[in-house]
Amino acid sequence: MKTTTSVLALGLMSLPCLAKEYILYKEGGMPAVGTKLEMTSKTDFPEMKMSVKGGPQAMEGKMSRKSEDTEVIEVKGKGKLHYELKASESQNATEMMGQRQEAPEPPNKLLKTPILFELQGDDWEAKPVNGQLSDEQREAAEDKLEGFLEAGEIYGEKARKVGETWKVEGDELSVLMKDADFDEGGATLTLQEIVTKDGQECAKILVKFDMSGSIEDSGMTMKMEGTGNVVRSLEHLVDLDLDMKMKITMGGEVGPGMSMSMSGEGTMHQTIKLTPAK
Repeated sequence: MKTTTSVLALGLMSLPCLAKEYILYKEGGMPAVGTKLEMTSKTDFPEMKMSVKGGPQAMEGKMSRKSEDTEVIEVKGKGKLHYELKASESQNATEMMGQRQEAPEPPNKLLKTPILFELQGDDWEAKPVNGQLSDEQREAAEDKLEGFLEAGEIYGEKARKVGETWKVEGDELSVLMKDADFDEGGATLTLQEIVTKDGQECAKILVKFDMSGSIEDSGMTMKMEGTGNVVRSLEHLVDLDLDMKMKITMGGEVGPGMSMSMSGEGTMHQTIKLTPAK
């Protein structure tokens, strides 16, 4: 009888742990005033196979792309964010018919241009700390803000349990890649476990995705599939670490009578150093 009672007591004690739920996202929520986020983002596609066809002719080749950005966001007040792209580097190259050519990109439009985002009523407004923003800079700044504010929507406001899996449609993931419109497929997310990172309680989330759609104003279609691991702070509701491996396939008309296709595998890694408000 004592043994049975002890087992029952242990089982009852474990129930709250098993049933515990975690909030991963709150609409309109953001870190506390005074919080600083230092983000480093890296992408690497070492070899994308290319094929260009025009009439009876076809050319085979490959391209590579590698980039690294360093960004800082500070929560200056309620509805007030300070953003700066501190550094941005990229290395691009193509090789066609055995001829290799470097393809440097122009400097990022927002590089070392501090911007203050302020919430005015229901809308956010981008203001340069110094000088004025060009139309292109303003558009790029708005894209950055949208990504920061909406990226967490994929976790949903519903409280999640360890082991729970949920689905996200492709069109909800378009915010994660500029100029892409994913209208087919989507992602499956699983809350795997609760871990500690940088002294913070975090959710470790597995992401599996397979989606396709089009690239804005290009006539190209794109398919993207792969897996990712996310470590998300439960206190600040910010992704502290993101690792993704993916395969991308693209193709479509690039001119009258000319088509192009590309495919290859790559990685994306993002880390955030979060300095809490004092």
